[in-house]
Amino acid sequence: MVVTHPETQSRPAKSLGASLRGRPALEPGAEFMIRCNERIADEVREREQMFARAGIQSVPATQVEAAECLALNWRQRLVHVVLPQAIKIANIVELSGPGTSAGTVFKNGVELAIKEINASGGILGKKISYTTEDTQTNPGVAKGLTQKAVDNDTFAIFGPVYSGSIMVSMAESKRGETPNFTGGEAAAITAQGNPYVFRTAFGQNISYPKLAKFITGKYKTLAVIYANNDFGKGGRDTLTKLLEGTQTKVVADISTDAGAVDFSAAVLKAKQSDADAIFVVTN
Repeated sequence: MVVTHPETQSRPAKSLGASLRGRPALEPGAEFMIRCNERIADEVREREQMFARAGIQSVPATQVEAAECLALNWRQRLVHVVLPQAIKIANIVELSGPGTSAGTVFKNGVELAIKEINASGGILGKKISYTTEDTQTNPGVAKGLTQKAVDNDTFAIFGPVYSGSIMVSMAESKRGETPNFTGGEAAAITAQGNPYVFRTAFGQNISYPKLAKFITGKYKTLAVIYANNDFGKGGRDTLTKLLEGTQTKVVADISTDAGAVDFSAAVLKAKQSDADAIFVVTN
């Protein structure tokens, strides 16, 4: 079996394993170095056995490079990069319920990108295959679908789009160490330090300072209408914090039900506040 490393010539993995197993500790008598060497030897031995069972004779350098860039361990490289004939993507989006419009646009964008990539030869010679699932704009359903995708060894997950859904479902993609791309904008999404979640749009912590600068430069009073969900409350909280200490005061704080279609009552309250401007954050 030959394992190609981008920085070295191809060399037999068995001889690599043998050399590691026979290598003396760098500091004789230092127990931690001995354990380190033993662990390296065990990892190489495990890798050799996994590749032998799969009948793999060699791994292209491009696949090694891609796996190293993604910081994949050897099991993940084998499952996601080396063995599959196609790279599996899960499209988990809102195709019914209040989030239908956002989810459909997100789904169409992912499918268009996959079509273009596959037409260009795929990724490292492998085509992308995908499944599309409907979260029904329900965080619980989104979590279940994400768990299913992780358990099916999906390489990456796209969606859900709604902040409330990704806030719940991203615990599952983190558990599986599966990259998860979302259109959600709530500031709290990336504030939790989850290394497997990536935005496809500006988060509120990036876009709202620009909005606040514009508002404070023009208006002294503001009415805020927001949806009572993670996206709406996140936007409202971010903006009001940014307005603290400025000349602009929030004179009306108006909550609306998530998924509402009639905003006449909220608009009437905003009008009665006599605010210079109205800021609306709903979806």
